[in-house]
Amino acid sequence: MRSAANPFNLPALADSHAKYRQSLKDIKYKQEHLAKLLKHQKSLQEKVEHASKREKAIADTLRVELAQLDLEVAAKTAELRSFKRSALREGVEEQFRGMLEFAGKAQLIGTYGMQLASQIPLMPDLKPGDPLPLYQNAL
Repeated sequence: MRSAANPFNLPALADSHAKYRQSLKDIKYKQEHLAKLLKHQKSLQEKVEHASKREKAIADTLRVELAQLDLEVAAKTAELRSFKRSALREGVEEQFRGMLEFAGKAQLIGTYGMQLASQIPLMPDLKPGDPLPLYQNAL
């Protein structure tokens, strides 16, 4: 529930920004997980190369493990690409939705504030003792 003391509802704007930041953090987390898999893949490739020079049976076992890892990396890479697009889109949409709500309320307050300011009469030739005119549309 919004109070009259907080017409702009700044917590809602902050909440939409927090959701945007969380979507970026989710993307980063998944990228870090993929980076770990890629590092493991590179390590395994080096082990295969090293083992193929000395022990064929171990090299064959490592090649099977590497093939499975290659499939997992390919799947995770494709999943990450899709996730990055959807998470970024949702986050950006949420942030701009909050901005739109805030801007709409700010526009209303600005419009009525300008109307209120226009009610103040300007008196450039006011001399001491002259009566002050009433505000326009004053009660």
